[in-house]
Amino acid sequence: MKQKTLKILFLLGLFLLANFILLLIDNPFFVTVSIMGIYFLGLAFNFWNKRDNLFFVVGVMVGTFVELLGTFNGRWSYIEQHFFYIPMWLPFAWGYLVAVVSKMMLTMVE
Repeated sequence: MKQKTLKILFLLGLFLLANFILLLIDNPFFVTVSIMGIYFLGLAFNFWNKRDNLFFVVGVMVGTFVELLGTFNGRWSYIEQHFFYIPMWLPFAWGYLVAVVSKMMLTMVE
């Protein structure tokens, strides 16, 4: 039980750190590198497994598709457009979100 709680708190901490960076930093390249760095930090400590990496890649692809679909159809737009009318950090944020939420969900179910 204690290990599961620590894992969930660690995930929440990483998620809050990523959100903190998104809110305070106005440099899109730095935000992109920071989100990827936080994810790769988890890889360095063997925190993410193959399933989590698959969720990350699928989250990047599906998130990019949804964002492109919404911006091309005119449903929403972004002020800073770097990559086909969306910010460059947004697909990685989608992937990170999917990986973190799936890891938290599976940790709670165990």
